[in-house]
Amino acid sequence: MKWEQAIKKIQPINSIPALSFGGCGYAAIALYHSLKQEGLQPEIFFFADKKRDFKGYRAPGHAVVRIKEGRQYKYLDARGEWNINDYKLKKAVSLDYLKKSLENEKTWNPEFDRSNVKKIEKIIKIKLEEVL
Repeated sequence: MKWEQAIKKIQPINSIPALSFGGCGYAAIALYHSLKQEGLQPEIFFFADKKRDFKGYRAPGHAVVRIKEGRQYKYLDARGEWNINDYKLKKAVSLDYLKKSLENEKTWNPEFDRSNVKKIEKIIKIKLEEVL
């Protein structure tokens, strides 16, 4: 499956500390780009437990990518298929919305060291800003 190939390409980013704890937005960009390269039509989704997390450009509980496979949708993060039942609410967001959310740094989990964005870019061989 093409989505599995896309994840395999970015798999090395999973070695970056705290990627799922404040870095999932950047991982979603990397995965989005990889899926596009495979000819798929990915969408970015934010998941949260509270509606207020969707107001303004706040960090979500988790940022993932959705693709359609046959009649079903799959939600993916850098590790593979993701369980959508981990959160109560979901919202499709544009790449621009994701970018503005990432710029609102104080709302993201500080456990992820943003200097690791350069490591992500080195692994996927593209500047994330070029995707946004």
